[in-house]
Amino acid sequence: PVDTARLADLAEMPLDQYRLIVVDGLCALSESKFAAIRARTRPDAQWIVHYAFGALDESGQFDIDRVRRMTGIAIRENPAAYPVESFGYRMTDFPYNGYTLLHDFPLIEIVPDPALRVLARYPDGRVMTAQCGAITLCVFPSLTAAQLRERARDAGCTMIAPPGFTVYADNRILGIFPPD
Repeated sequence: PVDTARLADLAEMPLDQYRLIVVDGLCALSESKFAAIRARTRPDAQWIVHYAFGALDESGQFDIDRVRRMTGIAIRENPAAYPVESFGYRMTDFPYNGYTLLHDFPLIEIVPDPALRVLARYPDGRVMTAQCGAITLCVFPSLTAAQLRERARDAGCTMIAPPGFTVYADNRILGIFPPD
């Protein structure tokens, strides 16, 4: 199944049916709430989380090391300044509640660690997407369609459409569109 849910819904949803869980832009999450959610998922579930996942708890307390404790991946602020063209798309294409990443949020990077599987790097080689066990952390929108397919395949998801096709899906409908 493919479903979209709010954080508040996860306490009630039957999460053990999902093989791949994608969490986008959730910075406010306590370690205890994440542990409770994770305990209700399949033991082999794969996770893709974004930006500073869990850096804030519900009270607004900021702790950058909480990201490492929850994901196994340490992050830090990235002091570099990259030309927008470096990424192959304009950051204005990725607004988040009226904000944009390069203007309104600090740029962050993943701290290098030999235990991580690096999936993407910034133009200067700093790590922006990495995998640690069942969790993939994207601190910048960089996960490619091919990498997402690989993570879904690793999770045991059935890939109905071949690479290059556009797929729109939710829990009621599935649309598969060829590239031409």
